[in-house]
Amino acid sequence: MKTSDYLKCAILLSVFLFTACQCKPPIDGDAQCDDLAKNGYVSILDLNIEWVREVNNEEPKLRQIADFVAKNHVDFVLLQEVTSRTITGRKNSATELRKILLKKHNMRYNVTAAEDIVSWGNAILSRCEITRTDKKNLYTRGNPNKDKWALSRNVLLAVVSIPGYGNVNIYDTHLCSSDCGLTGRKLELDIALSWIKETTSGSRLAIIGGDFNFDRFVNAGSEAFMWQKIIDAGFKDAYADYMEKHGVDLDFLCENECKPDEHCTKGVTKRDKKNGRRIDYIFTNTSHTIKDAREDARVVFNEMINPDEATVSDHAGVFILLKLP
Repeated sequence: MKTSDYLKCAILLSVFLFTACQCKPPIDGDAQCDDLAKNGYVSILDLNIEWVREVNNEEPKLRQIADFVAKNHVDFVLLQEVTSRTITGRKNSATELRKILLKKHNMRYNVTAAEDIVSWGNAILSRCEITRTDKKNLYTRGNPNKDKWALSRNVLLAVVSIPGYGNVNIYDTHLCSSDCGLTGRKLELDIALSWIKETTSGSRLAIIGGDFNFDRFVNAGSEAFMWQKIIDAGFKDAYADYMEKHGVDLDFLCENECKPDEHCTKGVTKRDKKNGRRIDYIFTNTSHTIKDAREDARVVFNEMINPDEATVSDHAGVFILLKLP
């Protein structure tokens, strides 16, 4: 074989191996959660951390998030807009958050992030062992080979193992906003829900969190059908379900865009003084839900409503304490 042929084979092999390594998001860490099943609850935080504001000074924001995670002993953290080395010149911000939690609070987490993040994407931190990861690509804006700011939309899956309980499927997503419009967002949601249905087999509990970029009231309710699609797929809006059980009707959750309230996840921070919206959600599958499953639910980091809370993003986060079914 000629030298040039050897080189061709080597290049093809390298490409194959690189592609193979990109198929599954990586897992970093060896944390275990032996106490969780005994406690009978899992705590979940979902938050879009808004990369663009603090590309060069991200650590203070991550420290504030870490303080909240430690204070509330959060088991699973679902993040969107996690920055990559392309922007920050260091490991992704989810990995940085994991380091802060260990160093400052002596809390151990496993972390997974989409390995093909070009600029920013999704990540999941788990106090429990992550036994498997996967992702489903939804949409890409820009050319990842040429555009530094190219964005890949996907659904990220982490299958976590709770000792004495079983597997929990955790999905983290960030649907497109103005870059694809309502038609594109609907297509993304259909793809995501189909894939979630295919991958939930064998899991005792399924959790979907993320920035969905739809609001039930915007444009005279024209986007409400997307929320309903998730409900029809067998999931409950965990925050809304909790509020309804405590006397607050679904139609009163951030219903007035001109007067953002404690239920809104947009329009309630100093960085985002626009109209109030509820576009960040945590959904859980109803087949494993009992009547009093939710013991606590809050919108957090919404300092326009609660001045004592930190400014960490242009989004507020959603925090849920869920009784294991």
